[in-house]
Amino acid sequence: MFESHSDHHRLHRPSICQFIKQLHRHVLASIGHITPGSLRKSLHTLNLSRNKISTIKGLRELTQLRVVDLSYNRIARIGHGLSNCTLIKELYLVRNKISDLESLHRLLKLTVLDVTSTR
Repeated sequence: MFESHSDHHRLHRPSICQFIKQLHRHVLASIGHITPGSLRKSLHTLNLSRNKISTIKGLRELTQLRVVDLSYNRIARIGHGLSNCTLIKELYLVRNKISDLESLHRLLKLTVLDVTSTR
């Protein structure tokens, strides 16, 4: 997308807020499509709901996350995908295929966990 002609055709770069809004319902098959460094490490809220994500990975460097919404995906196992995200307070995993929550023991700040209609 280009700005006006007076800006000499410079490319318009979306803000981080616009980028996050674009991720929601973007139909990602894997969080791995988010390349390292493409999201600010200081990001507090991440909404990747309503995609086709089956594996949680690629979030290890987002250590400042507080709210994560991975609802309406195809996640069967949490694994170590959130192990570095120890500041998470709210985690939404609605309508996934998760049967075991063993990996959440490191999320000591977790106050909201929504696994409604999961498996």
